[in-house]
Amino acid sequence: MPGGNTLFRAGMNDLVFCLMSGGVSSLCIHPIAGISIADKIEMNRLLVHCGADVTEIMTVRRHLSRIKGGRLAERLHPATIVALTVSDAIGDPMEWNTDWTSPDSSTFHDAVRILKKYDLWASCPKSVTAYLSEFKPHKETPKSFAGYNITTQMTVRTQDLWEAAIERSRAMHLRPYLLTTTLNGESREVGRTIASLARETIASGNPFTPPCALIAAGETAVRIVGENTGLGGANQELAAGACLDLKENDPIVVCALDTDGTDGPTSLAGGLTDGSTIVRAAENGYDLYNELLKHNITPLLLDLGDAIDTGSTGTNVNDLVIVVVGSPSTGA
Repeated sequence: MPGGNTLFRAGMNDLVFCLMSGGVSSLCIHPIAGISIADKIEMNRLLVHCGADVTEIMTVRRHLSRIKGGRLAERLHPATIVALTVSDAIGDPMEWNTDWTSPDSSTFHDAVRILKKYDLWASCPKSVTAYLSEFKPHKETPKSFAGYNITTQMTVRTQDLWEAAIERSRAMHLRPYLLTTTLNGESREVGRTIASLARETIASGNPFTPPCALIAAGETAVRIVGENTGLGGANQELAAGACLDLKENDPIVVCALDTDGTDGPTSLAGGLTDGSTIVRAAENGYDLYNELLKHNITPLLLDLGDAIDTGSTGTNVNDLVIVVVGSPSTGA
C-alpha cells in the first residue's frame, strides 16, 4: 500500500466492488491474530483430506479468519459494497458464495464440532485449538448486516451447469434425468452407486428408460487416512469407482469432471470411464481398486487414455457427473 504501514479505510462515500469466484476463500487468507499463515495452511490440508464437505471446511476456515464469514463487510462498513459472484456451492446459496460480505449462519461452536467430528482436534496446530477452546462473543462471526449498504449479485449459477447438460442430452436424443443437484459423499462410493442405477436401467428399464443421460451436480469428497503420496482428485475417483462393477460390454459411459478444469491437485478435469476401463487397467499392469485405495488414480487414467484434460476453463460452477446409458438391445 502507498505510505508504508498506513492503514487505509473505506468511508461513507466509497464504493467497493468485491469480485468472488470459486476458490477465492482458499487462495486468499488473513488469519486471526495468533494463528500463523503456516498454521492456517496446515488446517486447510487437514480439512481437505478428512472427507469433510465444502461447507464444513469453510465453516472452520471462516472462524479462523479476519475477513471471511462476513468480516470483510464489517471492515468495509460504512462504504457501499457491491458483491459479484460465480456460484460453486450446492444449491447456489448466496452466503457460501459471497462468504466475505454475507452474514454467517454457522457458529464458533460449529467449527469446534466439525473438527471433533472428523477426529482432527488432536492434529490441529496448538494455536488453533487454543483459540477455539475458549468462546468469547467477539470471536463469533457477524449474523446480521442491518443498516449496511450491500448489494449482492450471482452472475453464474450451478443451475446453469445442469440445465445445459439437460439441453445437450436432448439434442443428442438421450432422455435426460436429473438425479440430484446436491451430490456429495465419498467419491468412489458415489460413483458405484450411480453406476448401479445405470446397470438397473439396462437390466430392467427401471428406474429410467434408455437410451438416457443420468445427470448429477454437486461436490463429492475423498477421505485420506495417513500419509498419501498418490495423485488424483474427487472426480477422477468417482469415474474410476463407477466402473468397478461394470461389465466390459455394458453400454454405459461415466463422465465426472470439475468445471474449473482442475480436479484436486492435478491438471486434469476428471475421468471418462466404462466397463472396459478395469479390463484395460489389468492388461496394463494396474489393479484399479488398489490404485483407488492409494488415491493414485491419475497415472492410470492418463495411461489408459481415460483422463479428461480441458485446461483451465476460467470459471468454477461445481462438479458435473453424466452417465450415458445406451440401449441394451443395440448395445449403442
